Amino acid sequence: MKTARRMRSPAAGMIIVALVAACAGAPPLTPFSTGDEEAPERGFAVLVGARDLEAESDFGSTDEQPLGGAELHWARPGAPLALELGLSYSTDADEPSLAPELETEVADLGLGLRYRFTDLGVFHPYLAGGLALLYGRTESEGPGFPTTEDTDWDGGVYAHGGVWAPFGDDLRLGLDLRWVGSDWIESDGLDLDHTAIALTFGTGF
Repeated sequence: MKTARRMRSPAAGMIIVALVAACAGAPPLTPFSTGDEEAPERGFAVLVGARDLEAESDFGSTDEQPLGGAELHWARPGAPLALELGLSYSTDADEPSLAPELETEVADLGLGLRYRFTDLGVFHPYLAGGLALLYGRTESEGPGFPTTEDTDWDGGVYAHGGVWAPFGDDLRLGLDLRWVGSDWIESDGLDLDHTAIALTFGTGF
């Protein structure tokens, strides 16, 4: 049974700092200052979609997984650049009749910058990217078969883009497309490279 490999990317430290600051109510961690008289623009969204893992050899018939997640971004009022923090999780299982049961799960935590383009009518397009901390696990077991488990932690990068539009007074509905890569950093362990598509349900505050 393989064990998790030690994380060799600075992403973990940056993500922890951002989480602590957000929980403590610190000022926006943006590459610009925000005065006390200017409240930051913030947005929060829930993601519901699907993750497509590139390594079918690692994830077998579970390489397409239902995905859920959440994302927060905040910026100086009127500024096109924002800081974002997001988390997503997906899992799937397959129980073939003549093979061991396979259970898999993948999670990623991303910290990056988001560029907000000029609005197109009611539509608000954006493009973003940054560092990602990735986790993956596969487990295979069944009567007459040995139990095997592979767990992996990786650092990587991500890029995504999308658009949202207001619906009613507070709701924002949108679509998001994402790419995450890590296998080119460390070739051993699970290949966690993937793409994802998700509907977003959010609000601003």
